[in-house]
Amino acid sequence: MLVSGTLLLVIAWLFHSLTIEIAGGELTWAFGPGLIHKRVLLADIVFATPAKIGPSWGIHWSPRSGWLYNVSGYDAILVTLRSGKKFMLGTDEPSALAEAIRSQIK
Repeated sequence: MLVSGTLLLVIAWLFHSLTIEIAGGELTWAFGPGLIHKRVLLADIVFATPAKIGPSWGIHWSPRSGWLYNVSGYDAILVTLRSGKKFMLGTDEPSALAEAIRSQIK
């Protein structure tokens, strides 16, 4: 019981939030304290659009939209890279985030 409880607390700490930033020519995102993080060059992005997602949180892969990074809610942005790969980032403000990305990749 102690091991299970400790493991759940560590997982909750690692995934309690998702921070998305656009700076230095990169789109970056990190869960919780930042141990789990990713980055993509803005120059590699060709498209970003608001999207709806089903009841799925955390990190997982979908054949339709590639990797999903989300902590809560049903709103996200779908990002398409020059390579054709796609991924989704959960956000409370999908229109604002998609527009911020589009303004940087023009």
